[in-house]
Amino acid sequence: MDKHLFAPYLFTLCGLILFHALSAVNAPDTEIKVSGGNYTNEDSCSITFSNITLTLLGAVNVETNSTDGVWLTLSGGGKFTFRQNTLRLTGALSVAGNTTVVQDCDMFLSVPTESFWGVTLIQLQDGKWIQNGKLDMSVVPSLSEAAPSGFRLYGQWMQDGHAELSADTGNLVWMDSGSQWVGTANVKISIASEYCKGVIVRSSAVWYQATTSTLTGIAANCSSATCSGVALVSEPVWTQNGKLVMSVTSMSTVLSIGVDGNSGASSEGFMTWIQTGAVTLNATGSGAAAVLCNPNSALKWFSSVPPVIKTALNATGIDSACVLLVLPSPSPQFIFSNSTNEKSMPALRVNLTAPAAAITLLPKDSSGKEQGSAAVGLSLGTISSSATDNNSTITATVTNGTWAALENNTLGADQSFLYSCGLQFPSSDGDANATVAALGLQFFLFSNTTEVNLGGDTPVKFNVSPAFAKFTVRLTDWVWQSPDDPNERAEVRVAITPAFTGFSEVAGDEADFVREFALTGQQTTYSGRASTRVRLVEAVELDGKLVTAKEAGGNGRKAVEFTLDANSSSLVVSFARFHTSAVYDPDLGVLLTGRSGDGGGGGSSDNTGLIIGVAVAVPLAVLLVLVVIVSAVAITYWRKKQQVNIAAEAAINFNPDDGL
Repeated sequence: MDKHLFAPYLFTLCGLILFHALSAVNAPDTEIKVSGGNYTNEDSCSITFSNITLTLLGAVNVETNSTDGVWLTLSGGGKFTFRQNTLRLTGALSVAGNTTVVQDCDMFLSVPTESFWGVTLIQLQDGKWIQNGKLDMSVVPSLSEAAPSGFRLYGQWMQDGHAELSADTGNLVWMDSGSQWVGTANVKISIASEYCKGVIVRSSAVWYQATTSTLTGIAANCSSATCSGVALVSEPVWTQNGKLVMSVTSMSTVLSIGVDGNSGASSEGFMTWIQTGAVTLNATGSGAAAVLCNPNSALKWFSSVPPVIKTALNATGIDSACVLLVLPSPSPQFIFSNSTNEKSMPALRVNLTAPAAAITLLPKDSSGKEQGSAAVGLSLGTISSSATDNNSTITATVTNGTWAALENNTLGADQSFLYSCGLQFPSSDGDANATVAALGLQFFLFSNTTEVNLGGDTPVKFNVSPAFAKFTVRLTDWVWQSPDDPNERAEVRVAITPAFTGFSEVAGDEADFVREFALTGQQTTYSGRASTRVRLVEAVELDGKLVTAKEAGGNGRKAVEFTLDANSSSLVVSFARFHTSAVYDPDLGVLLTGRSGDGGGGGSSDNTGLIIGVAVAVPLAVLLVLVVIVSAVAITYWRKKQQVNIAAEAAINFNPDDGL
């Protein structure tokens, strides 16, 4: 229940946040509601409490008068969420203590003109910032002798919302050693002053831009070549999968290699640029340069296509000091499914660097916009064989896993991705390993509703809609511990994130082969409601034959048994003995319903529920016939009683007039 508390007039907004966070220190989550309006003369304060949500009931304008320009320092660990509408802040934010900041509102940041310190608008000392809303940042001169800057990153920035960044002084994005920028939305930068840098990437910092985004930038009105769009210093890595267009006018540089942006000091070593998206570098004015290098540095340019470099008279394309190594493009870190006009079709992100197969499903709302904050992840967990005669379990090791994009498949899907690997089991004598088993995971995306017919004596049919991404698992040549134990089982675990704590059946009956379950307890940053659904078909293919799973066998076990294990947040599938192959297809989906408390600014309302899904199966075989939406031979599930601890949630409302 909301508490409507109106603070004494002597409190500022910052003070109110601190006061109410302190008063709710024992609550697991605290929501502080802020009415729209102007909050001026704000002091600086430090929030050392975790799991706080600042809900903006309207457009909130904040102006700080602190000497260092910092308004809030967030160092409580856990999560701090800025939710809905718009925050316009003339001041800075500092994040420490391994805190995760979730930005679900639109945010506009600018430098306090009376600040006497070289303020950094966002300083992420560690932890993570998840940017779901739009971010607009303006760095302008202040009274300080030290130039202000936009970002200083030591942690991880997840950029899923549009970012527009401009600077008339200082640097926009400064990435220190170990920091990461992962962008899936567009970024636009503009700089217009001597010594300005758009993005500086240092040491082991990593910039990753997905195919779904475009980085555009311009450097104008600079009087020195030290003004540049991108600067790589001390062996960082820049991965450019999306499109990039950078333009500079006189005395500016598009790409600066091995030169420190502030001191002008040089660094030696290789700077790495991995490019799979189109890159255009324009040097349009006198004295401008597309690529400028320190002679002691070398740019390792991994490229699928050469960059387009355009220069005007008296401008330089690639500086003669550059040791430019143009190499074939390496395998990317991620694969993204192609964009589509089908609003309900989810996007699929495949992680190529995970130890085993891992994908992220990005659902779309009713307007067709991807909602990364409601994403569901699937990853391959343990794969094991359990014998009943000696009560032993052996676990397989995944070897030689590879991904491939397949253009043709028997289901008629628009896109398909296949992961295949070997399964290495310890031998019975413990001295050697034999790799004879194989596993395959295949994902499918559809643009039209497709009927899947599993066949069988009792036909099992169902539809796969464009809102579902099927995930089929296939096992072949399984390694059994005993040559004749009929009760030995093969088990596959598929981990699900965010973690769930329970489940309930929401659809299906004994006469139907399809059962549907809703996972509960998952924590997301989506501003509406997101519900993960698991649908299971009570049928499975063993050794090429479809087996329905309504009844147990002579040993009391079903051909396929499953459980949703809340302790490990996994789908656990257990198979009866088979000779050559087994195929299993559960179906996982995300149901998006209306965004709560939508007041504009932070995103439009999504009142149309969409199910965005993934399906799971089991065996790497030659057949792709059985990519059913969910085939689970006889299903058996067991539930443990769930204990629900209901903790009071503090919700505080206040108005700008409550503070001075």
